[in-house]
Amino acid sequence: MVALAVAVGVLLATQAEDARDRAREAFAQGQELYRTGDYAGALSAFQSAEAAQPSPAAEYNIGRCYERLGHPAEAVAAYERYLAAVPDAPDHDALSEHVASLRREVPPEAHLTVSVEPPGATVAVDEAPGEPAPLEKVLPPGRHVVVAELSGHTPARRDVELVPGGSLQLELTLKPVDSVPERAPDGAVRQDVPAPPTQSSPGQRKWTYVALSVAVAALGVGLAFGATAQSAQNQLHAQIHTQAAAQQLYDSANARAAAANSFYAGAGVAGATAVTLFFLEPTLGRSP
Repeated sequence: MVALAVAVGVLLATQAEDARDRAREAFAQGQELYRTGDYAGALSAFQSAEAAQPSPAAEYNIGRCYERLGHPAEAVAAYERYLAAVPDAPDHDALSEHVASLRREVPPEAHLTVSVEPPGATVAVDEAPGEPAPLEKVLPPGRHVVVAELSGHTPARRDVELVPGGSLQLELTLKPVDSVPERAPDGAVRQDVPAPPTQSSPGQRKWTYVALSVAVAALGVGLAFGATAQSAQNQLHAQIHTQAAAQQLYDSANARAAAANSFYAGAGVAGATAVTLFFLEPTLGRSP
């Protein structure tokens, strides 16, 4: 037990050190890109540093990049996170005044983008009539309710908070409704004499093919989830997002990757079962 605890401690320390190294490398890259005038690239690097190891310095530089790129709402949000994390910063008063002036540049509207999987869903905002997804809306700042619906799937509802002049990208995944078979009439299930159990004839491989079919189906579903996870990850790295949008894309990619791994494991178990049955099933039902 002591050895296990030590091993876990070493692993956690190693992971923390790796995170610090990634954060330092990304932060240095962001500084260099900022000096060369590549503010979009610098923003991506500083966001990577913040994701690896959150720090007020990363938030401050994220605000600087957003300001250079002409996104005052996102810059204000980043500066405010910095001021909240370092209330005794030497530049606190000067930056607070700068944030106040930036707020006057923020337009009153906010942008909302909603994408839904699988395709074909409708999206309603604040109980308005549903519109086909993906949906892009210009809305007043504040709290809004988003509902996505698709026939045969459980609706998804999200409460979102839009900041003035900000933009939020929301990605929803609808789950199929579990089908419940209807109960047959009593007369259809009554039987005075129980039917004899069916057995596979010697030499047949009925259950082998059943297990193989399950393995193929699980693998196919796993590949589909894996592809959507990769797509979400590519989208995360291909564009500049707000922190909230980036976190949602990150969570979506992780959830889909976990689902893919579960189906891969199921496919492996079913495949192993099919191989075992391939050799054993022809002998079932034979007299010893």
